Amino acid sequence: MTKQTDINEKMRAILIDWLVEVHLKFKLMVETLYLTVNLIDRYLEKESITRNKLQLVGVTAMFLASKYEEIYAPECRDFVYISDKAYTREQILAMEGLMLSKLNFQLTTPNALVFLKRFAKVAGIATTPRSTTELLVVAPDPLVPFANSAYAGTQRYDLQPGASLVAVDWVASGRAICGERASA
Repeated sequence: MTKQTDINEKMRAILIDWLVEVHLKFKLMVETLYLTVNLIDRYLEKESITRNKLQLVGVTAMFLASKYEEIYAPECRDFVYISDKAYTREQILAMEGLMLSKLNFQLTTPNALVFLKRFAKVAGIATTPRSTTELLVVAPDPLVPFANSAYAGTQRYDLQPGASLVAVDWVASGRAICGERASA
């Protein structure tokens, strides 16, 4: 956001809040929302835009992300409608080309959700959390795959039944690095 002169962090936050609502209305996958925010942030770092184009950038980013992540992506006319016809189909498609060229056609980058899924797999959690906020929920006893100790480096960490999933993921990762297996 350092390159932006006409928009600020609060405007970006309002845009993201609105895009979360759009995401829910279209019933898109959580990966689509993560990619949308990532595309917006990377584009705003490379290109200075005016405040009247901020929603266009957001709508176009979600259009691109849904094409990339969704099996049945919403069409361009759906994004024209959801933006209350503030932008035409041609404007969205033109912004799509501009965004792709500014980002050198590199749509994906590693994000928190990719690591979350990997940690859940390593920890042996049966149901993969759908977002990073689900990691903050305290796991009930049956979900905790081990209650004894794990070693990471020279430190010893004890997990009690009901430990948070963050701790379970962290310790499971430490065990995987150290070559230990999680015991039931």
